[in-house]
Amino acid sequence: MKKISKLFSKEIESIIHKKDQYLISSNLNKKEFSIFDRVELKKTGKELRFLVLKITNISLLPFKHISRVVNTLYLLYGTDDNGKGKFSEADIDELNNNEAVWIGRSWLQTENNLQPAMIRCDDNEGLKLFVMNV
Repeated sequence: MKKISKLFSKEIESIIHKKDQYLISSNLNKKEFSIFDRVELKKTGKELRFLVLKITNISLLPFKHISRVVNTLYLLYGTDDNGKGKFSEADIDELNNNEAVWIGRSWLQTENNLQPAMIRCDDNEGLKLFVMNV
């Protein structure tokens, strides 16, 4: 099975390898996927670890950057849990219309994906990419 973590930068890889900490939260020196400037790595009870990449202010972020991430995930995982594929005009419309939430894409069915992932955007926390089992 393919793993999204193989696409991460060395900076993110080094954070992932800090296995003894339950919560790591920091700004990134270089934007991940040319978008995300903040990272959180959380560990729960039974070694379940998940990574959250985020950018709070997407107002100046070109859609092509979001499109690139969505399309990369699509190429890696295929259509998402809701049957959505590549980044589309509908996504641009949702993001342009200042919707409270852009549901983005989710590949959370763990039986199909070694590292389930989800990308979404909301008014409170901005654009986030969640990756489980890192």
